[in-house]
Amino acid sequence: MIIWFVEPGILEQIMTTGKMVNGKLTEGTIVSFALWWLVPLSMAFLTQILSYSLNRWVNIILGVICALATIFYFISNLIAGWFKIANLLILIFMFFIPVLIACYALY
Repeated sequence: MIIWFVEPGILEQIMTTGKMVNGKLTEGTIVSFALWWLVPLSMAFLTQILSYSLNRWVNIILGVICALATIFYFISNLIAGWFKIANLLILIFMFFIPVLIACYALY
């Protein structure tokens, strides 16, 4: 997200039109940005306080959800016509890390 915001003209476009490249900036969009950061931070905390079996299931479920959200984000950016190579690198990691977390929790 930070790389997205430092692209030339993005912040100016948001401030003048209230729109991002692939849609209008709404409260829902801001909440989704916050969740994108809060879920991994929460998981780090929950890993320390949950029992082993419950922690495994939470990691599996949230790992799959995060991987699917990354795929949705990738497809929506392709449809909108806004896609950069820097995003591809980030999205690769944003997809494979939750998948690896879910796989390690599963086995």
